[in-house]
Amino acid sequence: ATSYLYEGKADKAIATFDEYRALGEKENLEPNIIDSYYSQGIILAENGKPAEGMKYYEKANDLIENSKFPEADKENLITGSILYHIYFLTAMGELDKATKVAEEGKLKVESRKKRAPRNRRDFTFQLSTLRFWRSSPISELGRWCRRNIWPA
Repeated sequence: ATSYLYEGKADKAIATFDEYRALGEKENLEPNIIDSYYSQGIILAENGKPAEGMKYYEKANDLIENSKFPEADKENLITGSILYHIYFLTAMGELDKATKVAEEGKLKVESRKKRAPRNRRDFTFQLSTLRFWRSSPISELGRWCRRNIWPA
């Protein structure tokens, strides 16, 4: 899928993730199914269709909410979902909503610190991904993060 994106063939990359999801469904690999929805959503958002991409985020989020993962795994997936939610809201220009989700997400993760240190490490890794976006000079999300979440 990545090579298709470099070639400017987003439709083929999306189709590849359809195949990836089908395999995940066949093998009952729910994390892969969730990942396929996130990936397709990001491809759409990065190709000028953020509202359509948000629909894929919502599908992934619904799967997480209705999953039967162990609680620690589910909390990690929810943490990732918070970051994806911020991404999609930002891509749609809904910066006030993205700020609110970021603030609520931070509180949610902080409330877990005593119970689940593993989640804290995972959130730190995911937060570093957002910090990468922040440092990207060409990314609208990066510019927004610099202004609203991590001012210099």
